Amino acid sequence: MSGWLPPWPICPALPSVRPAPRPRPCRPPSAGPAPLAYQRCPECSGAVFPPRILCPFCGSGILEWLTSTGRGHVYACTTLRPQDSAPYTVALVDLYEGFRMMTTVTASDASVVEIGEPVSLRYEQLDSQPSPSIVK
Repeated sequence: MSGWLPPWPICPALPSVRPAPRPRPCRPPSAGPAPLAYQRCPECSGAVFPPRILCPFCGSGILEWLTSTGRGHVYACTTLRPQDSAPYTVALVDLYEGFRMMTTVTASDASVVEIGEPVSLRYEQLDSQPSPSIVK
C-alpha cells in the first residue's frame, strides 16, 4: 500500500500550549459547621448551592462566597419510616437567598411540618459530623 494517504489532512505539529489552570476548590473559605455558605454569580446574580466551579445559569467561572441567614420556607417534606430505626422527616427548603437544599427536620413532632411553613437552619452533631437540620 505504498502511496496511500489518509482522507483527512495531517495536522502540523501544534505549538506548545500552557496547561489549563487547576480548578479552585469547592469549599467555603471558613472552616467549621456554621454558618451555611453558598455562592453567588456576580454576572447573573444566581445563587449557587451546592458549591460548583462554574455558574450553572450562565457558565461564569467567577463565583463569590456568601453566608446564608439559614432562614427559609418548606418547599416539600416527607417522613421516612425505616424498619430498623426511628422515623425521621426530610424536607426541601427554599432559603431566602435564592437556593434550595435538602435537610432533616428537628421538631418535637416533625410530622406536622407543612409546605410553606417558615423554618430556620441549625447544626446537630451526628456521628461526630455536624449535620444541618431545620427547626420550626
